[in-house]
Amino acid sequence: FPVTIVSATPTITSGTAYASGDLIGGKLTFTNAVLSSLRHAELVGGVLYDSSKQNADIDLVIFSADPAATTFTDDSAFAVHADDLQKVVAVVKFRGTTDYVGFSANSVAIVDTTAKRFRSTGTGSPFDNLYGALVSRGTPTYTSTSALTVGITLWQDTV
Repeated sequence: FPVTIVSATPTITSGTAYASGDLIGGKLTFTNAVLSSLRHAELVGGVLYDSSKQNADIDLVIFSADPAATTFTDDSAFAVHADDLQKVVAVVKFRGTTDYVGFSANSVAIVDTTAKRFRSTGTGSPFDNLYGALVSRGTPTYTSTSALTVGITLWQDTV
């Protein structure tokens, strides 16, 4: 299987605590994530780089197509619109007590997931984008508007 790793960096609120259930940043675009000629992929992992070393519990919600009906407002409760709910194809859970490795001033969480096979519903050529949302499950306070970068690892399915 061809493997691809794609990442996105949300613009987040600095100096204010997020509440559990809040969106961290805005809508994420994982550009050129799925070969559109194949349209199938398997999510096999995720990585979260945290330059503020908050080690927060965060869910990464992944959409197979643009969730255009959903409102994405940083530091507000995240609610997926009913028209976009069936576009959710995976959730990667980063947990502070088990997944992060801390360094002196920052940390990284690497999660291997049980392979989740899905079909992209995009129409790009030669690649389709995937979309995502980072949802706080704790109360982190970040020290920079670019404190987080999230990546996903995908196997491009050839069937």
